[in-house]
Amino acid sequence: MEYILFCAGRDAAIVVRNLEREGRHIKYLVDNKKYNYNYKVGEKDYPVYYPTKLFEEDKEQVRIIVSSVEHYKSVVSQLCEMGFMEGKHFGGCTEWMQALWGEARELSPAYEFRVYQMAQMISENSKSILDLGCGNESLKKFLTGEKKYMPCDYIRHDDATIVCDLNKDGFPNVEADVIFMSGILEYICDIEKFVDETCKHAKKEVICSYNAMEYVWDIVDRKRRGYMSHLTVMQIVDLFQKGGLKLSYSKNMRRVEGAMLKFVK
Repeated sequence: MEYILFCAGRDAAIVVRNLEREGRHIKYLVDNKKYNYNYKVGEKDYPVYYPTKLFEEDKEQVRIIVSSVEHYKSVVSQLCEMGFMEGKHFGGCTEWMQALWGEARELSPAYEFRVYQMAQMISENSKSILDLGCGNESLKKFLTGEKKYMPCDYIRHDDATIVCDLNKDGFPNVEADVIFMSGILEYICDIEKFVDETCKHAKKEVICSYNAMEYVWDIVDRKRRGYMSHLTVMQIVDLFQKGGLKLSYSKNMRRVEGAMLKFVK
């Protein structure tokens, strides 16, 4: 299967990189305003044509990705008029916009400061911590006392890493006093099910961050960032309460968008 991207804007670069990471072949891009030039991503150049180029293709042999969240609706109308079917011959780009957990080895100072602040919310009597989306395991250096640290990510960072893609594999079969989640809830597809599983696996408390609608309200902007859920702070709180936990502490983050939340049993 070969991929053709419709729209050579800023979203396309993210889509291209994620397709490349999965070893998928991008044939070219099409665009209504930008064509007859090369779209450069990293070290590669991809040709850009006018959309009529699509008439040369066997519809069953290619997959068209509308690589723009903002212009998706208008492009859908255009492709349908050209004889392509949504869901069969083309689709949106949100699944290719999702950020890959653990990709960055070094956190920016602001995000590492968030981890530090959240680490201060861990109760002294909590002795085991499951760090979901652990990345470079920055939480580990902020822990005090004798605590069992269990890092979890979608790729292996070291021998201690619990490898689990939370969207594909579900919740890891691990229980801990603390479930720690810094900057991952936004990227969960089925957030209701995930929160329910989180509540079941947390023995004492859950400490998490969430960039809620109050902080980033534009859905197009949220999807461009790769966010898979679009909830308010109170909607997040309600999900945890349904899972049997109660909110014990919350704080707005100043240096990065969102809220820090602590739930206890």
